[in-house]
Amino acid sequence: MARIFLPESVGSDSRRARSDGRGGDAGRLADGGERSGNAFPKYPDLDDPFEDDGPSAIQLLLSVGQEAGTIVWLDWSGEEYLGATRAALTRACARLGLAAPAWDDETERRILDHLGDRLERGGLLPPLLVSIDEQLAVRGMRLLLIDIDSDSYQLVPVTADLFARVVGGEGDGFTLRSAGGT
Repeated sequence: MARIFLPESVGSDSRRARSDGRGGDAGRLADGGERSGNAFPKYPDLDDPFEDDGPSAIQLLLSVGQEAGTIVWLDWSGEEYLGATRAALTRACARLGLAAPAWDDETERRILDHLGDRLERGGLLPPLLVSIDEQLAVRGMRLLLIDIDSDSYQLVPVTADLFARVVGGEGDGFTLRSAGGT
């Protein structure tokens, strides 16, 4: 039986947990499995300003995907530890039923060495995402960015076929674009 995670609380405390793709600790499972926390869902990211009618559809979708570990949330400033983004994307691939990526374990170190003294806060992620996208492409996948006009990154690994069909799509409050190369 597939286990579906129902998010409970995804406030500011869970952002730190989401950056590594694990999601927050509160919640329960739809099939009766237990998690600690309140049984009534709350809005995602309570610190964010919402319109009078609550969070948008894309905000809710991102919240559910982050809690389920299928969408990886990254702060603009960079990784908490080297390899965190690749680790979170590995878990997302597994949860989405995608083949395990064949990562280059020296990816971050090579980028840091290349940037050297020119590295500024937040400067690691753009070239890192290009490299990750290239590494996924070798396995027939791509890294899709769900751009919500924010300084954070919302990433999901997808098959190359799905990527080709959806990249460039946009809706109310989001654009789907390449997180890496072309």
